[in-house]
Amino acid sequence: MTAAPSILADRYRLLDQLGVGGMGRVWRARDETLHRDVAVKQIVLPPELLDDARDVAMERTLREARAAARLSHPNVVRVYDVLAAEGQPWLVMEYVPSRSLDQVIRADGPLEPKRVAEIGLAVLDALQAAHRAGVDHRDIKPGNVLLADDGRVVLTDFGIARVEGEGHVTRTGLVLGSPEYIAPERAREGIAGPASDLWSLGATLYAAVEGRSPFGRRSAMETLTALASEEADPPQRAGEMAPVLRALLRKDPRVRAGFAETAKLLQDAITSKPARKRRSWLPSWGRSAGPVATPAPEVPSQRRAPEQVDRPEPAVGFAAAPAPVTKADPVVRGRAVVESTLVDAEALAAADAERAAEAERAAEAERAAEAARLAEEAERAAEAERIAAAERAAEAERAAEAERAAAAKRAAEQAEAERIAQAERAAEAEREQERAAEAEREQERAEEQERAEEAERAAKAARVAAEAEAAIAAAREERAAREAAERAEQERREREEREERERTERAQAAQRRAAVGTVVESGGSRGTRPGILAGAGVAVLVVVALVVWLVSAGGGEDKDGGAAQPGSLPSSAAGPGSPAPSQAASPQASPEPSQEPGGNSVPAGRQLPTLPGGWVDYHDPTGFSVYVPAGWSRSKEGSIVYFREPGTGRILGIDQTDKPRPDPVADWQAQAKSRVNGGDFPGYTEIHIQPVDYFVKAADWEFTFTRNGVRKHVNNRGVVTSPTQAYGFYWETADAEWAASRDALQIVFDSFRPRA
Repeated sequence: MTAAPSILADRYRLLDQLGVGGMGRVWRARDETLHRDVAVKQIVLPPELLDDARDVAMERTLREARAAARLSHPNVVRVYDVLAAEGQPWLVMEYVPSRSLDQVIRADGPLEPKRVAEIGLAVLDALQAAHRAGVDHRDIKPGNVLLADDGRVVLTDFGIARVEGEGHVTRTGLVLGSPEYIAPERAREGIAGPASDLWSLGATLYAAVEGRSPFGRRSAMETLTALASEEADPPQRAGEMAPVLRALLRKDPRVRAGFAETAKLLQDAITSKPARKRRSWLPSWGRSAGPVATPAPEVPSQRRAPEQVDRPEPAVGFAAAPAPVTKADPVVRGRAVVESTLVDAEALAAADAERAAEAERAAEAERAAEAARLAEEAERAAEAERIAAAERAAEAERAAEAERAAAAKRAAEQAEAERIAQAERAAEAEREQERAAEAEREQERAEEQERAEEAERAAKAARVAAEAEAAIAAAREERAAREAAERAEQERREREEREERERTERAQAAQRRAAVGTVVESGGSRGTRPGILAGAGVAVLVVVALVVWLVSAGGGEDKDGGAAQPGSLPSSAAGPGSPAPSQAASPQASPEPSQEPGGNSVPAGRQLPTLPGGWVDYHDPTGFSVYVPAGWSRSKEGSIVYFREPGTGRILGIDQTDKPRPDPVADWQAQAKSRVNGGDFPGYTEIHIQPVDYFVKAADWEFTFTRNGVRKHVNNRGVVTSPTQAYGFYWETADAEWAASRDALQIVFDSFRPRA
């Protein structure tokens, strides 16, 4: 192996070796003219290589130089010079202290999806700039993506790039690229273009996020076979990068994502929540680079396995620990070299001879090994090309077969989907029938309960009527007895008066007979006592009539307020919406208390609020009391007392029963199901059915519905006040006025006092 010179072209002093690959070495060198560090890529060709192969290698070096020279982009390594020395091509490039993406993956493991998206966006910018300049890279892979110490992401190695307007380098083994990252159309038909580079970018980003390539197998042959016949292995760690990988790894280049779509997908992956600060490997101009870990230099034993068709070139700017520089002859033809003057000439000559012999032996061994390797690689590349051609034909057949199978599968899936849909429709119809049957049963139960309650109310009304009739009969009997007594008393008095008159007449006759001549008038008493008796009789008649009226009135009020009570609450609470009153509405709620049969009470711990202005304290004949707005009309339907605000549609209904149910929540839920299914509340939307802290136990059923084009808002509250008493409150307003009316409803709740 030919040793590298100390100074190249009288200008570039080689300092240390950064890396070594199958086709050469990369050195860090010092530009003695411009006083800057550069990277020098040495293309190492075996001496036994044929002239054609040498020409191809030189053409590849020139192609890389011309391709990179066309670009001026922060994400592309710049090329400064290309020259030939010692029979080898050399490429002088920008020195970028960095690690390749491949090295980062191997050392640190897979990267986070957002970090990979940021790297992908930078490489995409470089590719887009290259394609605008007419350059297809054709070898995008993790080894050619550098993560620079200064934060840049840099694309390098345009060695097999295709430049628009130039010929193609097609020699087998030199331009195939890396099988794990090559696009299917390139492996199958040799077609290369922007779409192929985008595929390779997708495979590179896949490797970055998953830690391995999407089609990597144990050998190049197996890799190419997988590329032609299989889909990419499903990613497990992609996260936000999954849409990007799917879009870039479409095997048909016609439907593969382009630059604009890829840029948007990458940007979406970067900005997706939770957002993360952009990492330092993106371009960050004017920022000093911090220290980075320095990996060990790549040695031949760490190279890619021999099965790979194309060995990765060493990354330009590889920031590795310096490898020992292989010393060359101190003098190169046509080059200025400073010789040592600090050692004895003879000792120096002996040492030089020994080093030269040792270097020659090592070079000979390396040349032999390199020749064997190149021959083996050429054979594998030729075999891979033959396999690819055969695989393309097989792929076409498999594609046709797959299409036929897919068509059959689609037909089967469609038939299965139709069968499932039919089964689902049948099941839904059965469920609908069951729901209808359940609604009907619920309606029947509700009607049966209503009939029972109606029968109980009728029985109670009958009892009250019977009691009233008995009271009337008793009053009539008492009146008849009194009339009989009055008649007997009147007859007795008349008889006494007659007797008195007779006695008087006899006395007068006796006096006349006695010729006394005195006449005594005794008619005054005759007119007085019958008048008193008549007055007494009239008084008796008035008292009897008053008793009959009071009994009738008391029975009527009891019938209205007692016999009409519902059988249970909240089932018998205020009805759906605002039913029209069956009785005439009074002008307004009575501000004065009515007769209170049992009084009313306020629960312990709850204080009756002060009566607000514009409100009245209403006392119901059945015993409860509550504050209601003044001016609201009152009506009664059965056991329900309604209060309505004229002109607004606001309604308050209060119902009661002496047979409360134990669970207001369960009862509201049953009523909601029954009444909604029965169509009582068109456009019903339930807000909640939930227990509330009110008296013994209570529950609110709040909902909205639509009547006559107006959205209504309702709160039904069922409350148990004692084991034998429960009430229901129905409050309805327009939905738009609900919030403004909520305080009024709270006043009703706070001021309510049940029958004691």
